[in-house]
Amino acid sequence: MVISMAIRTSSAPFSETKGGVSVQFNGTSGLSSWNLLKYGFQQGASDSFVLEVIDIGLIQGVNFKIDSSDGWLLDSFDLYSNFKSLTDIDVNKWLKVGDIKEIRAPRTFFFLFFLFFFFFFPFLFFFFFFLIYCFTFENNF
Repeated sequence: MVISMAIRTSSAPFSETKGGVSVQFNGTSGLSSWNLLKYGFQQGASDSFVLEVIDIGLIQGVNFKIDSSDGWLLDSFDLYSNFKSLTDIDVNKWLKVGDIKEIRAPRTFFFLFFLFFFFFFPFLFFFFFFLIYCFTFENNF
């Protein structure tokens, strides 16, 4: 499974880090291993990465950790995987040594599926049977 990421470091003062930043993906089939992105992220910079990880299904979240004591202010990131994109995930969180920050994917897809399945689909179902009822008994009146 190939995952492409674009990461933006905040432009706030002291948001850069000299340490290593690692990422782990949380999917419907499990967790990937930790992947070191690189050492050193500059203030206000954007960095792109292409990672190959085991197949973990649909990505539901991303974990970040840092191995430096100077901290890092992650502004946002974009994620592309298997023709599915999670774009402009706004994070704006500080990471310190020992921290693991989990960022969950937006639930828009699940909300729309729920909305369709429980509200729109029953309406179509009853409408279809109403039409059958009308056409079946139209000659009896």
